[in-house]
Amino acid sequence: MTIEYFVFGTLWIVIPTRTINELGTIPFFCPMDYDYKFPQLRSVCQIRTTNLVFMWITSISILLAWIWTVLPELLTPKEDDDENYGEKGKA
Repeated sequence: MTIEYFVFGTLWIVIPTRTINELGTIPFFCPMDYDYKFPQLRSVCQIRTTNLVFMWITSISILLAWIWTVLPELLTPKEDDDENYGEKGKA
């Protein structure tokens, strides 16, 4: 694994956890009956919620695609390409 993947993965987790309370006490799913300070704040809340939900859906999809790709390689037995592997040391 390269350093770029590590940095990208770390940022993918750190940014949402650091910004989870950026809108203060407004509930995550932005209810209509909440007393917003100004009307546009509900739209901002909905955009934030949509962004976080899609970000997590994307990361889970990437993880599942990676598992789908790597798992068959891990489960299939590897065949020896060299037919005489056991006879190499014999003269």
